[in-house]
Amino acid sequence: MIWVVNPERGILLQRRAPNKDSHPNCWDISCGGHLSAGDDSITGAIRELAEELGLKVKPEDLHFLLASKRMARPAPDFINNSFDDLYIYFTNLELNQFVMQKSEISALKYVSLDELKTMVREHNSDLAPHEPLYEKLFQYLDGLQNR
Repeated sequence: MIWVVNPERGILLQRRAPNKDSHPNCWDISCGGHLSAGDDSITGAIRELAEELGLKVKPEDLHFLLASKRMARPAPDFINNSFDDLYIYFTNLELNQFVMQKSEISALKYVSLDELKTMVREHNSDLAPHEPLYEKLFQYLDGLQNR
């Protein structure tokens, strides 16, 4: 999973396509996906950024944040247990410079750190529930601000 962040600490959110099996039409982490056989997490992150957002990045462009174990039941007949490596990618790109994968994403937007914190705190039903991952992002970005 990758958070895309601009210089103003705007955080890119993607609206999941309406046909997705988990959290359809919800705003979600900038980019995410599953590893292909033989991939390590950085290779998978680079591939997903290219597929979902049209970005060509190098391993050194990604900042590793954490590895986490997640157990979720996003729908009654769907269990999603996974290990997630979380990265941050800093960019100057404007929204119109991303190339969305239409089968995965229906919209993109940047939100401020404060706006995302409010969405999480208020358990906004339009936001995919990844509270522990949001909290790690907040800690990281708040730490950058205090430097």
